[in-house]
Amino acid sequence: MIPRGKLHISNKDLFTGIYYCFAEYFRPQKTEIAGKNDKKLICLSVRTGFDLVLNALDFQAGSEILVTDINIPDMFKIIAGHNLTAIPLPVNKQTLNISPAELESAITPSTKAILITHLFGAIMDTDELIAIARKYNLIVFEDCAQAYAGNLYEGNPESDVVMFSFGLIKTNTAVRGAIINIKDPALHTNVSTRNEQYHKQDTSSFLKKLFKAALVKLLTTRAIYTGFYSLAKAGGKDFEEVLAGFTKGFPGDDIFKQIRYRPCLPNIKLLQKSWTTLNSMILPQEYSWPMIFYRTSLTITKSEH
Repeated sequence: MIPRGKLHISNKDLFTGIYYCFAEYFRPQKTEIAGKNDKKLICLSVRTGFDLVLNALDFQAGSEILVTDINIPDMFKIIAGHNLTAIPLPVNKQTLNISPAELESAITPSTKAILITHLFGAIMDTDELIAIARKYNLIVFEDCAQAYAGNLYEGNPESDVVMFSFGLIKTNTAVRGAIINIKDPALHTNVSTRNEQYHKQDTSSFLKKLFKAALVKLLTTRAIYTGFYSLAKAGGKDFEEVLAGFTKGFPGDDIFKQIRYRPCLPNIKLLQKSWTTLNSMILPQEYSWPMIFYRTSLTITKSEH
């Protein structure tokens, strides 16, 4: 059998991350390397950043957030957890864009924000959407977790919050972590302060994640992948579910209990290495990221709202 995808992290970077973890065990650093004045806020995940910003904005209960109707279930859980209502907007299956007309028709006096999610490696045209959002004084979240492309696209400069993921199955992965760009300095300071108040996730948790990534890489070897598939079938297991279990970022029902942490220092260092390395590359304008793992390891669902 031919594996349907692979992790976009080199063995060198995996070993570098493991080295960072052991170095932290034996020579712990008292200060972190992420500058607080940098507009790029490093969080545990995009989910963490989204939750932090919603906490800072403190919308009135019952307020509405417009969202693309294809999304990961956790984003809907986070919105509901803040006593807000997600209003789904249909995504054109041919272009993966949202209709500006449908966006504007969905806005009500209760609408406070829009969450624009770029899907499956495509980059949506957001200029008209953001112009409509500005007309109605909406906060614009831009979720670029599936559309990170180095210097090619860093989010629309008019978006209020732009979120990039470096999670396990992303095309520029640090195994875990996210970078959140916040346009308004006061909001950035508020969110950064809240993030600093979270407990730091244990280095051992990140180390386990690195070893899991190494195992997943091993499983993408053709012969091992075939054998693993045969073992799963012989054991009566659903192969798709087994694969999803290896790559799911936050298993379990209580999403807030899992995401309300800061990343450990080794995670931050590996993330910054990944960010710096890819941004030093000059990517062609036609470059596109293939989001190869999403079909096998992450469930993208339509909202039931």
